[in-house]
Amino acid sequence: MICFLLLLYLVDFSASKYVDPSKDIQPECLHYFNVTKEGVFSTPDYPNAYPPLKKCGWIINHSPNDADININFHDFELEKFPRCYKSDYMTIYRDQGTGKWEQIGSMSGYCGELPNFLISTSARQILVKF
Repeated sequence: MICFLLLLYLVDFSASKYVDPSKDIQPECLHYFNVTKEGVFSTPDYPNAYPPLKKCGWIINHSPNDADININFHDFELEKFPRCYKSDYMTIYRDQGTGKWEQIGSMSGYCGELPNFLISTSARQILVKF
């Protein structure tokens, strides 16, 4: 009985459909940024805290002929739990021009207070969701 339930769960999981990670971002909190050479983006009202349970994001567009997108994170501080998905956390996705987002970086997301870190990818679009 246990094996059957486990097998059913695995089959159901593998048959799951693609879900756009930007769909639950609140429209007033979804921002777009076109990369030319460099720029800065931040959470709303930075350096002040943003309201809890608010889903925000930045979609960063990048010319496919340009170099990689390098995102340097500074002053990173979000609520900390042993598993990020149980608190405020950030996830990063890329789109290689297929129209589907693929998660990159830490698969459990980023949370807590982190030292400066870099994410680099050759994607055409990046979604930073927090």
